[in-house]
Amino acid sequence: EQLTAEATSIVQQLWRMRALQAKARQLETLLMTGQALVAKLESQELLDTLTRDTRRMMSARACALYLHDAARATVRFAAFDAPDAPPVPAGEQPAAACFASAAILTRKQVEFPDVRSPEFRSVADLPVEQTLCSALLTPLIVDREVLGALAVFTDQAHRFDNDEKRICATLASLGAVALQNARLYARVFQS
Repeated sequence: EQLTAEATSIVQQLWRMRALQAKARQLETLLMTGQALVAKLESQELLDTLTRDTRRMMSARACALYLHDAARATVRFAAFDAPDAPPVPAGEQPAAACFASAAILTRKQVEFPDVRSPEFRSVADLPVEQTLCSALLTPLIVDREVLGALAVFTDQAHRFDNDEKRICATLASLGAVALQNARLYARVFQS
């Protein structure tokens, strides 16, 4: 009985240590991503970096970034990262009718358990890749303005846990601030 208790204690400590190591790696990656994003002054490079790093950090199949134009009430596909990435949908879509609209209009994270279901087939700005299954959309918000949405896709049914949602929200916040800074920088040099 004592041997069982000691073995259980050791296994629990080992599990805690591995969990702490994983959290330390996530924190280090978040810090490095934040530093990389802040250093980007060209918008497209910033968006590509954000989608690439988010996909890697979330161990996702794909990551997309949608930009919102509030004045025109449209959304366009701005960046996409996936192995063997298919072509992304081009052009602007009405904000109310696009895939990212749920996160953009509600200003909250939205999770979809299966984007392969029939109700998503007519969505024009959903990436055309048969392997995408679950999705988590997170709005990019700065000063109460929604700049867009970050979408993370898995290749199998997945329920995003609170840690994953927090990581994605943090990355979206870092990306939103960096994007706003890049836009302000561009305006200064245009004038």
